[in-house]
Amino acid sequence: MNSEKERPSRLIVLLPESLTGNLEFAQKIHWMATRAQNDVLYLGLLDNPDNSLTAQRGIATMKAVTESNLIHAGSVLAPAACWFEKLREVLRPGDTIVCHAEQVVKHGFLKTVAMPEYLAGILTASVVTVAGFYSPQRALTKNLLNELLFWLGSIVILAGFTFLELQTDTSFPGFAHKLVLAGIVIIEFGAFWLWSQIVRR
Repeated sequence: MNSEKERPSRLIVLLPESLTGNLEFAQKIHWMATRAQNDVLYLGLLDNPDNSLTAQRGIATMKAVTESNLIHAGSVLAPAACWFEKLREVLRPGDTIVCHAEQVVKHGFLKTVAMPEYLAGILTASVVTVAGFYSPQRALTKNLLNELLFWLGSIVILAGFTFLELQTDTSFPGFAHKLVLAGIVIIEFGAFWLWSQIVRR
């Protein structure tokens, strides 16, 4: 019981994936934490779980900017679709939730509610709002462009390796053909994987 009371209050920062690695935002959180004498917990909200490593690297940089001799910064990741469940799991008495004025929550069919309003109506914790850092439209546009770039690159890779596979039909007879074809297929899968990693950076 005593150890629970001795734990410092925290700023629980709801961090959209598009803001991971944003040092200007980290400086803002550092200022808020210093002013309130709170520790910080970044709750990273992943749109795509495959991006967890990239998000972790970005958040690690933000934590380094946020921390000081008096402030400890931690982090936890969760799928964006499960943000509320994860928030309730990590929330402790005395914590303050930091969210973005531009964040919204789906509420019913084709209806949204501003996240600060939603949180204030359903939780007893204090809610602090920041504005000007998160742009849902910009994040959506970036995701769409990345998807388009990924598929265009994939088509080029597929076309290139298909051409090579057709060339092996006439250039290598018998067992050599199978061996070369197997090698091309392995390299093709590697090229797809490498391209997906490049696009997601």
